[in-house]
Amino acid sequence: SASANSVGLLICFSLTTFAVLASVDQPYCTFFGNRAPAPQPTLHNCTWYRQHSCCRGEEINITFASVRPLQGASRSCLRYFNSLMCYICSPSQWVFYRGESLTVCRDFCDKWYQACGSAFIKGQTVASLFENGYKLCDSRQFKVSTGKDDCFRYVAEEGEVFAEASGPPRPPAVALAAAC
Repeated sequence: SASANSVGLLICFSLTTFAVLASVDQPYCTFFGNRAPAPQPTLHNCTWYRQHSCCRGEEINITFASVRPLQGASRSCLRYFNSLMCYICSPSQWVFYRGESLTVCRDFCDKWYQACGSAFIKGQTVASLFENGYKLCDSRQFKVSTGKDDCFRYVAEEGEVFAEASGPPRPPAVALAAAC
């Protein structure tokens, strides 16, 4: 009947519209209750996020003030720590911070472990306390992913530190439209 066809088309149109809207990346700051990223030109830490940041200066300053660096940490080790503390500023945190839990890429954990192996935690080296990077991250209660699209990772370019995440692939809206 014509009425059944109209309802079917309306449902199909609604599903297609929803799929298109859901496929658009809308970055939001999950750590801060879903507020939008904004410019923070006065950030003293995590400066690579000044133009598009989820954190505010006072928030990241509190974070840095509350964490002590490891004794004997190399410059490389400190850069990994700084990068990790700055995840709360990343406008891509919606990818790797979900359900009040940080998901870290396995390769980040391994490189962090290598960079900090000779640093001390409570009088023992990181390398003597943990067998590998996975165990180091796990001890910090991070979820560890073997992928690269759903987790926090570290990318160093010319001495700068960036936390990036490309995000999980979105399903194409066309797939739902074709089903109608």
